[in-house]
Formats: sequence, C-alpha cells, structure tokens
Amino acid sequence: MILLAAIVVARGMSQSEIQVNDARWEQALHVAEGGLDSFLADMALASDPDGLTTGHYSSQFVDKAAIVALADAHAQLNPGQIVSSPEGQAIVLKPADDRVVYAVGWTPERAVAGRKARVVEIRYDFATERIPNWTADLAFLTGGDGELDSASSGVYDSTGNAAAHVHANGTLSVHSNFTLQGCATSAGSGTSEGANCPPPGPIPTMVIPDVDPAVVHQFADYDLCPDGVMRVGPANSLGTPGAAPCTGAPVTLTGWSSSVNQGIRTWAAGIEPPGTYYVHEGNFDGQFGGNIGPRAMSLIASPIGGDRTCSNIASTGNIYLNAGTWLTGDPDTGGLTVVAGADVKFRGNATVEGLTIAHEQIDFRGGTGNGGAVVAESACDHPDSPVNGTSSISGGTGITWAGSIVTPFEGYSDALVLVVMDRKES
Repeated sequence: MILLAAIVVARGMSQSEIQVNDARWEQALHVAEGGLDSFLADMALASDPDGLTTGHYSSQFVDKAAIVALADAHAQLNPGQIVSSPEGQAIVLKPADDRVVYAVGWTPERAVAGRKARVVEIRYDFATERIPNWTADLAFLTGGDGELDSASSGVYDSTGNAAAHVHANGTLSVHSNFTLQGCATSAGSGTSEGANCPPPGPIPTMVIPDVDPAVVHQFADYDLCPDGVMRVGPANSLGTPGAAPCTGAPVTLTGWSSSVNQGIRTWAAGIEPPGTYYVHEGNFDGQFGGNIGPRAMSLIASPIGGDRTCSNIASTGNIYLNAGTWLTGDPDTGGLTVVAGADVKFRGNATVEGLTIAHEQIDFRGGTGNGGAVVAESACDHPDSPVNGTSSISGGTGITWAGSIVTPFEGYSDALVLVVMDRKES
C-alpha cells in the first residue's frame, strides 16, 4: 500500500509539472508578443523605422537556438531594453540589413533556471494607409499647392462656428483681403492664419481622397460615350445596376451635342432632365442651367483608359463650366455634384452646390450657393490640362461651408504605415 501511494504521488507531481510547463510555454509567447507590440509602437512613431536596429545582421539569425542566444547576450548588455510584465520578460532584436523583427519572451524570467523561451518573428513593409468613405471636412482642400486669390471672394461658414477651414498639403497663398471664416493652413509653407487655427508648430499633411470617377459611375443616369452616343447608365430606370460605362441602350436628349478634336470627344449640354451625367473617356465643356435657375444634376468625367498618372498623350476627364451654370447635385449621389478625373475649370461665375472634386487641379471662379466644398487631389498635373500646377479660388462669391460630405472614395496620406507581411512563432 505504501509503494502504491508513492507511485500515485509521483504521477500527480509529474502531471502538475506538465501543466506548469504548458502554462509557461503559452505565457512566454504572450510575453514575446507584448515586447513585439511595444517595439512596433516605437517604429510607428519613428522618422526612420528601419533605423531602429539592435546592431545585428540577418545572417546571425540561423535558428531558434541562435536567436535566443543573441537575445540573452543583448539583454545582458542592454537591461534597459528588457520589457517586463507579470508573466515574464521580453526583448526585441532588429537586424540592420533586413525588414524583420524578432521578439524573444521568457517566463517566469530570463535568468531563472527552467525558464521557457518563445520567439515571434515578423516580416514587415510599408504601405500607404487607405481609409474608406473619405469625408470632406474642409471647405477647400488640395493635395498640392493652393491659392486664395481674390479680394471679392472668401470662404464662409453657414454653421456659425468659424469652421470653414482651408488646407494645402503643398504651399498656400492667401490674398490679403480674402475673407476667411475659418483657418487656412499649409504643410508646405507653414501657413496658419484665420480663426480657430491649431496651436503653433509644424503643419501636418492631411488625408486626401483618391478621386476615381469609375467608383461613382454607379450613380450615372446617362453615359456620354466616346462614339458620340448617349446611353442609359446603371442608375437609370431603364439601365442595369452595376453595368460598365457605355453598355446601356441608346437614348436621345434634346439639344445635347458633342464634337471631336484630335480624337478627343467633348460634350456640351442641352435640355437636361435631373440626374447624373457621366462623360466616359472625354471632356465636358458647357453650361448647365442656362441662367434659368438651379438644376438637380451631377456631372462626372473620366479620362481615357481610367488614367491615374496623367500619362495619356491627351488630357481627358476635364470639366469646363461656363458662366450661368447652377448645379445643386443629384440627391442620389449624397452631395457629389462635380467629379473630374482630371481638372475642373470655371470659365465664369458659376454656382455649384455640394462637392466639386477633381483628381488633378481646380480653378474655382464662382460660388457654392447654399453650401459646398472644393477638393483637388492634385495626384498629378497633365501638361495639356486646363489648370496647371495650383488649385485656386478667385472671383465669384466663394465657398459657403455647410458641413461634412461623405464620399465613396478612399482616402490616403503621404505617410506610410507599417504592415506586417508574415508572422512565425517558435
């Protein structure tokens, strides 16, 4: 009986040890992940993330035993880099010649006999952060250079909060008598003037939208096609939801016309029923409204081949708006009134309520009526496009800010975010 009891006790202790070992094995992994998270947070804030190296080289990390040995040696020499937690200790190693990070976790502690060691290895890279449903939160925004260039114009806030803000990720020039009911800032020239400006200091770049007309083709009631034929679009009651541009049935609207110059088709408006008009791989040049009052219409123009880099021989996707135009937008677009895959150029004093937005630049010479915003992505600048280099507000009545406008476009910034490409644990 005594011998049997001894065997039972021995077996019980063995099972207990197994459970402790299993727990420590998992705890060591959690500890390593905690050290890794701390290091990645530091990398995200660093001006040179790749430069946060521990002085090692990738050839040293041959297997788990080598990694743990390197971690032990590094912890011994750099105790201040040890990340401690109630579960254990961790340290991170970053070779200078590769985008890989190793985190070693020990439990209960590094220097304790019988410790457990786990290794988490991640391979990383950098990418532009993409933000869905980018929102226009400013009265005027450009991803490039901007100019507020008229004593008779301004940016006004209908909300009464002096929140009609202006920003340029490039430089910004402000006319001395331009009216600002908000703050004008620029990352490129350090401009900060007006009301409700941020505290003194460097002006960061802002997230800008990726203005791709193809994203908003879903709203098109009418497609204006390169072959000179107008067709029903996917939002038309006679169209097919989700249909590609210029695949619907032909339709005739009185007074609409188009012309071709050097292979590029440009459309002009005639009698316009309400809705959204999509100029596919061409330009628009004309007047909406005909001085007869507001029109509940939106206008979109796309470049040939969906060009996103201004690399086509000819510039397409441009919208020219003549004096007398008055657009209030198709309600179905949620505030998108003018969308250009290239430039928007006002030829005279026109009124566009809602959002005027372009992939390249905007020359805004009018007003926004009851409210709106102007956004120029400035992704590139085609040498033959009508607005070169700088987006501007001049003449007319300026912009009346009435609140944010949510779009279907993705937003992005020039700041890169760290992306974990691969993860291993041992």
